[in-house]
Amino acid sequence: MDRIFFASHGVRIPRPCCLSPGTFGQEVDAVDVETGEIAWTFEAEGSVWGNPSVSGEVAFVGDVTGLVYAVNIEDGSEIWHQRFDGAVAASPMATDGVVYVVTEIGLVYQLDASDGTI
Repeated sequence: MDRIFFASHGVRIPRPCCLSPGTFGQEVDAVDVETGEIAWTFEAEGSVWGNPSVSGEVAFVGDVTGLVYAVNIEDGSEIWHQRFDGAVAASPMATDGVVYVVTEIGLVYQLDASDGTI
């Protein structure tokens, strides 16, 4: 199934899936580009402010409750989550096995992308 990842503000990132969080909504949807059907939906605990960040087969999403999630892009299942003090204020950034997270209180965290440890 061909898919493309879309960030919530219309920025396209070539990937095998299409992700679209609603504006300040709790859901992140993967949409099949060929059919327009929703392939899966991941529901965060709180509203999602930023765009998903994709690295390999994993999407990283933060929410206003201070949670960052690693989500399998094939089926939308949660791989891990990590909680922080304060809302996740920007899109997580994933590169080279590391996920960078900024909270609303101005702290920056570096997580291991494979298991979410700080």
